[in-house]
Amino acid sequence: MSSLQNVGFTLVELAVTTALFLSLLAIAVPNLLGIRERVEMRSVVNTVLADIRGQQLKAMLGDTEGRETTDLYGVHFETSSYTLFHGASYSPLESTNIVIPLSGNLQFDPVSFPNSAIIFNKGSGTVLGFDSQAHSIVLINPNTSETISVTFNTFGVVTGVQ
Repeated sequence: MSSLQNVGFTLVELAVTTALFLSLLAIAVPNLLGIRERVEMRSVVNTVLADIRGQQLKAMLGDTEGRETTDLYGVHFETSSYTLFHGASYSPLESTNIVIPLSGNLQFDPVSFPNSAIIFNKGSGTVLGFDSQAHSIVLINPNTSETISVTFNTFGVVTGVQ
């Protein structure tokens, strides 16, 4: 004699499984979104640091960028962008400036370098007019209030990223 077996899930089993899945999803999604924002912020910091190092290297090597003489090089910080420039001071009217906007809602706040710029001396690459009390930049995401602070020494070397 053959007996028929019921194969499948009960409504209670399906409801419990769905509830568990939705609970795990509700926990995971905000964490994954936070990771994306943190990775984006770290990526921007790495790009800014690479640009700063590039400007320092140009000053050290005496890069002329097609001009007749060598020059100092620096980075000027605005709230939502930074500018790569040459010369002893930043001039917003200089046509050779390279303005780089920050992605998303990221902002510099505060920048403690004098005149919101870090400038490197020709040859040595040291920071022009280094002030031991004003030698950092802070990147902030206003949406999450997450901040990353980057501190430099007189040689233009990053001494801390927090």
